[in-house]
Amino acid sequence: MPPRRTRTSRLRLSSLLGLGLLAAAPAARATDIDDLDVFLPTTLEDAFTGEPKQGEAQTGLRFDRRRGHDDLLIFPQFQASPANGLLLNFSLPYVVGSGNRANQGEVSAGALYNLNRETRWLPAFAVAVDASAPVGPGDRATQLQFTGVASRTIDPAGNKRLHLNASWITRFAPSEDERHNRYRVVAGYSQRLGNDTALILDYVRERQERRERDANVIEIGFRQRLSEGVTLGFGGGAGIGRDSPRYRALLSLEVDL
Repeated sequence: MPPRRTRTSRLRLSSLLGLGLLAAAPAARATDIDDLDVFLPTTLEDAFTGEPKQGEAQTGLRFDRRRGHDDLLIFPQFQASPANGLLLNFSLPYVVGSGNRANQGEVSAGALYNLNRETRWLPAFAVAVDASAPVGPGDRATQLQFTGVASRTIDPAGNKRLHLNASWITRFAPSEDERHNRYRVVAGYSQRLGNDTALILDYVRERQERRERDANVIEIGFRQRLSEGVTLGFGGGAGIGRDSPRYRALLSLEVDL
């Protein structure tokens, strides 16, 4: 029979391992609530990817009130992570409203790759590429978008993060009214408010498609888990400057498959 001290040590070790596993399981699910993707609901994106083999059906709505016209972007998307650090997406964004982009859409496919794990001194970095072709009336051109993403956790509990996105968008054979090259920069902050709620704050600056001045928008959004595998996002924004949207309303829905 082993000594009492050895049995006690083993029992303590087993208890600690059991508690660790119980604590780790819900923590892995809780991180889903602060998973950030473009238009789900805000423009901010993070450098992290989901679990391998996991798929998700997503829909985003973004309403922009501009000077003299309105735009409603409808953004259905499917995402899947076939391997560690790799996220694939396929989307069919479409715009309705009274602006010059009304009744125009795109077929888009892309990939995001996480380059490294976040460490004590180093943020997590990711790179993404998206290709899209126009659908519907109009003279829009096919385009490529290249994006760099950085995310940094700033508190010991892992609930607060800073993010920076920088995108370069180039078009092939653009029309006379379209810009050949554009950019978008998004800087933001996200915070988990609980196991089922997350807050997003960001600032967007981008060169617009036509000849307008650069747009500047401040956004706020919330992500709320409704049930296991179903997340609702909502929020709003306000523009800064003459050619920016006057205000913005955001809504998204994500369903794990």
